[in-house]
Amino acid sequence: MADGDHVSIHGRYFGWGPKPMVAVDIFRVAHGKIAEHWDVMQEEVPAAQTANGNSMLTAPREHNETVGRRAALFCGLFVD
Repeated sequence: MADGDHVSIHGRYFGWGPKPMVAVDIFRVAHGKIAEHWDVMQEEVPAAQTANGNSMLTAPREHNETVGRRAALFCGLFVD
């Protein structure tokens, strides 16, 4: 997802710990290069164990059923 000079990537990572990790990486781009980077990462919680039954990587069930998806998941990025 991109907004101005900021780009974010949401994805699942393996090999960082005993369980898969889900992370969001946020980059600020300047002059075609990465100028800054922030991230947040946690162990993946299975959908069956979340309070609302949604996974950490897909759109909520209600969104898919009532609104329809406007975005396609491609390599961990949502693209319009």
